[in-house]
Amino acid sequence: MNNTIKTPPILKLTFVMLFINMIIESFLMFSEDRTLIISTQLLVNGILFYRTLILNKKIVTHKVFALIFTTLIYFSVLSLFSSDLMLTINYLIKFILPYFYFIIGYNIISNKNHFDYFVKYNWLYLAYFTIYILIVNALGFGTALYKGGIIMGFYSLNGLYIPCFAVLITIFNLQSIKSKKIRYLSLIFTITSILILLLLLKRTLLIIILLGVVLYFFKTLSLVRILRFSIFLGVLLFLISNFSSVLSKSFESRENRFSEDYDVKEEGRFRENEMIYKILENDPFKLIFGSGEVFNDRMYFAKHYDIERDAHNSFIRIFWNGGFVGLFIFLAFYYQQIKLFLSNYRLAKYTKNFYLTNLFYFGCVFIILRFVNDFSSGITYLSYNAFSFLLIGGILRIGKEYRQQFNSSKNASISIQ
Repeated sequence: MNNTIKTPPILKLTFVMLFINMIIESFLMFSEDRTLIISTQLLVNGILFYRTLILNKKIVTHKVFALIFTTLIYFSVLSLFSSDLMLTINYLIKFILPYFYFIIGYNIISNKNHFDYFVKYNWLYLAYFTIYILIVNALGFGTALYKGGIIMGFYSLNGLYIPCFAVLITIFNLQSIKSKKIRYLSLIFTITSILILLLLLKRTLLIIILLGVVLYFFKTLSLVRILRFSIFLGVLLFLISNFSSVLSKSFESRENRFSEDYDVKEEGRFRENEMIYKILENDPFKLIFGSGEVFNDRMYFAKHYDIERDAHNSFIRIFWNGGFVGLFIFLAFYYQQIKLFLSNYRLAKYTKNFYLTNLFYFGCVFIILRFVNDFSSGITYLSYNAFSFLLIGGILRIGKEYRQQFNSSKNASISIQ
């Protein structure tokens, strides 16, 4: 008798689509004219949406979906007032599409086996990232993120966040991988990916990984975990020592950001918060409902402050787009996610379900780190948000199914008594 649990085709299709999204992001900077590559990305996501949301006759819903649709409708309506409608629509699509992955994840990941499928093949994201970076540096293709740093090829900043969060998926869920071979592959490519991210010296990525590791050890401190981490750290330090010259060049390229004289208050992403507020402060209507120029902040930075850049902070960008109302909706979505995951975590811990306790704890950490990352922007990073929302939606569905099973068994025991 074959007891192997078959993976639903829709899970495989979704994983492939996410992987294609990541590949596309790694070539996004290949040309200034991105019409073809962005059209391809939209087509890829459209195929998945058609298969999961349109052909699927029964869509399972959750009350948090109300916040999703409120967000999409609110910012879509505000977008109609933009003076550069094409620019706004371009960014709006990248902002909106990932929310549908939340709905997809909630509908296709309904038990631990479904989630474990993504964990099992998570190493492929890291393998692609590692091999890609090695190739472009060996051939000298593309550009460096910072002068003197390692070459990033044609990666957009968007693409870097997937390997960063994929590293955390391995760290928190390694034990759920049954295959010893895949477990080793996951470890190998997790270490190489961390090394590459370290050489990049992109502070946000380093902070996310560091916080993730710290929060992992907060979960349960034990001698075994400390020993494992010590071995992992020893291997990582050994690899770093062999790349010390590259690391030195990367550090020199960002030396001003790590020096004692560096003042965060003088950095653009800190000052832009005040800049945007000053543009809007004399118009109460704009403070409440936004500037009327959704995702068209670059033009106003240039006009008022002679700065050529978009806002590098998701929260202030949401405020620019939708005012205090938009910011409230955006934060409410975060609040609902963490509230639901904490509730599920407490239930799993109460019932002493180790797997689900770890899963819901990881979900909480995932959301917290996404919140931290939003201080460095990210609301229009299509592939990263799609990747994240799919898993968050899936974990939320698993929590709902588990809670229903718990309530059913509890009611059954009460009726028997």
